[in-house]
Amino acid sequence: MKDQLKKYKLKHTPIREELLKLLSESQHAIPFAELQEKLKGFDRATVYRSLTTFTQKGIIHKITNEDGAIFYANCKSECGEHGHTHDHIHFECNSCKNIECLDLSTDLNINLNGYQIKETQINVRGLCPSCS
Repeated sequence: MKDQLKKYKLKHTPIREELLKLLSESQHAIPFAELQEKLKGFDRATVYRSLTTFTQKGIIHKITNEDGAIFYANCKSECGEHGHTHDHIHFECNSCKNIECLDLSTDLNINLNGYQIKETQINVRGLCPSCS
């Protein structure tokens, strides 16, 4: 965890190390409320600031589900301060409510007539393999 913080030129703090650990151990995106619950020793503002910093640095990205809840997940590609470079699908299971980041198997090649696409996120809902 220290090496990852150093790579992004971030100061090593207990909250940052614990957040990175939680996010790296999870197979699914984690809702803010759950992160806050697991990090009871840290106040809400500190957790939020650390998540914001990680998002800005390209370490993690955030996902908003249908209900407006915010989830966080590690970036799988080399994202950075200048933006997130991965295009992927966010799959939300209607049954277990887990959100997974799934890589796109094909290039979408979307032409929006003059608009410059910087990032693509597609939200898909249904049943995951465990709940099917």
